[in-house]
Amino acid sequence: MSIPELAPPITATGHPSHHDAISNNDNHSVDAAQPTNPAPQENSVNSPPSHESSSSSSSSIAGRGIESQSSSSDLKRKSTGDLNKVDSDDRDTESTVTAEGSSSNPQGKGKHAQNKNAADRQDDSDNSSSQTEGDDEEDWSYGAQLKTDQKLLQSRGLAPHHSLALAYDHLSVRGEGGADDVTYAPTVGAIIAPWTNRKYKKKAAKLAKARVEAEEKGNGGQPDESGRGADMRFNEGDETPKKGQDGLRPGERYLLKDFSGLVKPGEMMLVVGRPGSGCTTFLKALAGLHNGYAGIDGDIYYGDMTGDKTIAPYRADVIFNSEEDIHDPNLLVGRTLDFALRMNTPSAVARLPEEEGGEPMQPQNYQDKTKKELLKIFGLEHTHDTKVGDQYVRGVSGGEKKRVSIAEVLTTKASVQMWDNATRGLDADTALKFNKVIRTLTDIERNTSVVSLYQAGNGIYNLFDKVTVIAEGRIIYYGPRKEARKYFEDLGFVHPDGGNTADFLTSVTATNERVVKEDHDGKVLTAPAEFARAYQESEIAKRMREELDHHLSSDEKSKETRATQEALQKEKYKWAPKKRSEKVDYPTQVRAALIRDYQMRWGDQCLSETTAAFSGRAVLAKHKAFSLYRPSAILIAQTIGDLPIFFFQLVIFTLIIYFMVGFKVDVGLYFTFLLFTYITTLTTTAFFRFIGYSFGTFNNASKVSGLMFSILYAGYIIYTPSMHPWFSWIRWIDPVYYSFEALMANELAGLELQCIPPQLVPYGQNYMGTPAGCAIAGAQPGSTTLNGQAYAETALEFFHSHRWRNFGIVVALWLFFLALAAITIERLPAAGSNKAILLYKRGGGGKFIRASNQNGNEPKDEEQGGSTMQTNEKSGRSGKQEETPEGVAAENT
Repeated sequence: MSIPELAPPITATGHPSHHDAISNNDNHSVDAAQPTNPAPQENSVNSPPSHESSSSSSSSIAGRGIESQSSSSDLKRKSTGDLNKVDSDDRDTESTVTAEGSSSNPQGKGKHAQNKNAADRQDDSDNSSSQTEGDDEEDWSYGAQLKTDQKLLQSRGLAPHHSLALAYDHLSVRGEGGADDVTYAPTVGAIIAPWTNRKYKKKAAKLAKARVEAEEKGNGGQPDESGRGADMRFNEGDETPKKGQDGLRPGERYLLKDFSGLVKPGEMMLVVGRPGSGCTTFLKALAGLHNGYAGIDGDIYYGDMTGDKTIAPYRADVIFNSEEDIHDPNLLVGRTLDFALRMNTPSAVARLPEEEGGEPMQPQNYQDKTKKELLKIFGLEHTHDTKVGDQYVRGVSGGEKKRVSIAEVLTTKASVQMWDNATRGLDADTALKFNKVIRTLTDIERNTSVVSLYQAGNGIYNLFDKVTVIAEGRIIYYGPRKEARKYFEDLGFVHPDGGNTADFLTSVTATNERVVKEDHDGKVLTAPAEFARAYQESEIAKRMREELDHHLSSDEKSKETRATQEALQKEKYKWAPKKRSEKVDYPTQVRAALIRDYQMRWGDQCLSETTAAFSGRAVLAKHKAFSLYRPSAILIAQTIGDLPIFFFQLVIFTLIIYFMVGFKVDVGLYFTFLLFTYITTLTTTAFFRFIGYSFGTFNNASKVSGLMFSILYAGYIIYTPSMHPWFSWIRWIDPVYYSFEALMANELAGLELQCIPPQLVPYGQNYMGTPAGCAIAGAQPGSTTLNGQAYAETALEFFHSHRWRNFGIVVALWLFFLALAAITIERLPAAGSNKAILLYKRGGGGKFIRASNQNGNEPKDEEQGGSTMQTNEKSGRSGKQEETPEGVAAENT
């Protein structure tokens, strides 16, 4: 496919806009839509150097360049041909962005600038997309398609989009298990011999004390000068807050402390920080995933909504995408998106029409249209009929799986989106395209986007409006993206020539990476606490505070929130509960889940029910976080799917077994045998699913499921009269017992069994010819035959009259276990809500204990492999580096 030739807007200074050019030294990403012969555009020649022109150009490029299928080498040749070079200083010192304008004059100019910015972006995107509307399929533009869809919605009197601003005020996240909380991982030996844990308890106490001291000293060797700071943990003597009050409790620490900010509709905010700094925690907190933490202090606003109860009916409009790619491995890529779209199809009231002013699309047409667009923009059309796969099932590549994850999230059309390291596993070109898609959606759909990235080239970095830099749970910069570089340069740090600005922002706290100006006179900041204090005292922080205060006091957000709430309620199906966030009603959820269940069974279903309950839990947790469906809908769908499958399986099984063992040849008795076998299978399946959903680990679940239905107390191995009184009650909750009684009584009824020696008494040579009787329980005195029903009632305590009573009991147990399974599956935590515990290897920690009192430590940087990274300066030392101690890099993720 040919790449559209786009000319970058020319600013008043004569330089191309920063969204349309890249430095030759930027080796992290190549912009697929870079022009080879830049020429001025009419509407940009006399425009001032502003964010509006660069943003509109970026939106246009995102719309045109995202579908490019050119090879990587082709793209590089295009981008390095006659491309105008832009000096790094010019790129980062251009005029003020719209967000800055609004914060500097919050009384009215900011809103006017924002509206002007949005209008300019829309005009430029319209100009660019209008050139492609009449072209063939190869020139299809996602941005143009979004605009077309908005016009179709407006033709039905519907809002073209819905938006929510995201604000957070004095946000702090409290976690459990600080440096003083050390837990060693359990071992088989420790379980068998628990007394061996004593020495590890003492060792854990020593390690905890050493870690606290090391955290206090940091690398500077002085308490709280270069460590995390005493204010980040609970200290002895601190007052314990009352219930409902903010603040740390004993055993808690701050994962994030005192974050405040605002992301408006149409804005993208980049979050950067070293691994372990708290970027993921920040995004989870903003997305409302709070159950995995000890507590959340401060306020988070979605429009004017705050609090979990208020946002609950609209939770689907706030979404968090983890960096992990979790899918059903045996499901095809196309079917994975089909399922997500079935759960996200709006009601007929809010659905796109086929034509302007026409009737709404049929659900299937809407789903096919959206799926085709998503597959096309991410280059996944060739994977439609390929399994997603995992480490055991062969499927798509890692990069393709990441794109499937992104496409699945976009089916939700959420207006507030959190992307946690979404470009992990993508090549530079695809990562740039993904961010351009988010830029396009943010501009046209007025989304609120927050993206955390560990590696962002300048081509990606320049797409954002704001940037937040986090270091060890503290915010060391939040503000306009274009001012971030100058802010840290003013603190005395040197931006490397041709380097990535995002890398520069995260390197200022690493003394072995950063470069300090030779003529810098002031103190060089080292500890994150020092950076945080410097930022709070800066002019940028004051402007951002004014912007947030103006937003919180404005009535505009309330109008925007009411419009969004109305639009979201219209998207829900008629019978969908208005107080829940799912769009489709419960029967539709069950039907979609049933289709997927059969598709998965066709792909592969070789697991036991307890194992299957755990293998699918991660996908279920992810979908619950997306508010796609109620988890119990999956259970009901699985149960419905079991009915015909179990029936055909058991018909084949019973036809073989029943006649093989020589049961009575009777049609009625056979179907009774089949019926009880069928209902017992359904009951035990529901029970094992209940066990699987009730435990957090497979180890615990397997123990319970293996012991609960022991045949010892089903009346088979131990007859009922011989059961110990202390354990005989187990049979009353065992469906196998009721079915076994019914089948035994059913088979023995009407049988007359002939007693033979040695069951006859008296028995022996001396008693030949003497009258004898059957010596088996239930036999009549003097009779040599035994009535089967009498034997069952006397010897086994099985009664023929209990057959249909037992059938009703087994059905009741089936429904009871189904209800328990439904309750437990609904209580499963959503993805991102699980608490994480740091476990230490048995025998580990000694090295850290020995090194903890020495000056300095060197935690390893995940992105640098085995090399070490010096996070803070050492006092009184140079050159020689210490050996990396264990456990020092244990930070929140």
